[in-house]
Amino acid sequence: MPKYLLFLYFLLIGFQSYSQEPSLLLRYRNGKTLKYEKGETIRFKLRDSENYIQATILNFDRDRIYFHGAEVFVSDISEIDIRHKIKYTLSALLARAAVGYFIVDAVNNKFQLNQRVFLTSAGLGALSLGSRILRKKKFIPGRGNSLYILFP
Repeated sequence: MPKYLLFLYFLLIGFQSYSQEPSLLLRYRNGKTLKYEKGETIRFKLRDSENYIQATILNFDRDRIYFHGAEVFVSDISEIDIRHKIKYTLSALLARAAVGYFIVDAVNNKFQLNQRVFLTSAGLGALSLGSRILRKKKFIPGRGNSLYILFP
């Protein structure tokens, strides 16, 4: 019986290691990482370009990323737009609190608006919008940040 369990254990490890694919890893100097995998859409800017390019990742090589009809060296990327990879938990929580506080007070007071409640809700909404606007929107390699392709 232990031989079968040992065989099953190694078989499961083999399946897990086979399913891993290479990915593009963005690592911040504080240890936070973001990962792009095959099939994901990435928006980036090249070193000699002023415009962002948006493309779907087809494959990875040791130092290149392959797209439809193009290949880009990882060292040529100067910026990556990370807005769609970031979770806005704090700003979403503040926005929900603002709307919820306003609705609950309006229902409790039979829709007679109170100025204090209105100012509090507006303040929470402004704080939510401000935290969303001030959030980082791009990843710049260098200065402690690294960009590389991770192979399993």
